Amino acid sequence: MGRSLSQGCHTPIWSWNLENLIMSLLRVFSRILLLALGLVFVASLVFGAAFVFALWSLRSLWARLRGQPVAPMAFHFNPRAQWGRFSAGNRAAPADKAPSGQRGTPDAIPDITDVVAKESTSALRGNSP
Repeated sequence: MGRSLSQGCHTPIWSWNLENLIMSLLRVFSRILLLALGLVFVASLVFGAAFVFALWSLRSLWARLRGQPVAPMAFHFNPRAQWGRFSAGNRAAPADKAPSGQRGTPDAIPDITDVVAKESTSALRGNSP
């Protein structure tokens, strides 16, 4: 026994009302919009890669015109140095190796003198600040 059109998964197009039509159009337009946004994102990545390649090509061409060797554009990263930088930050430096002006050294701020606080005139009159 076959199903009738009203019992199936999809409603036939002749029985659509305005709400179904609007929802279908919104789905189609949202898919088109998301596809366009994805294409713009991919195009920006391609443009960025092409720009970096053009800069690197100009740099190597300039080096060849001047007769210098072309050095690769590389970023050096030493993970041991980074680990040492963050793990050593928690330890306090010894007092004999601390640079001048650092907290805890006697020559940190040599020109401070004791100051005697004066009472404000509004406190003497009984006015609240």
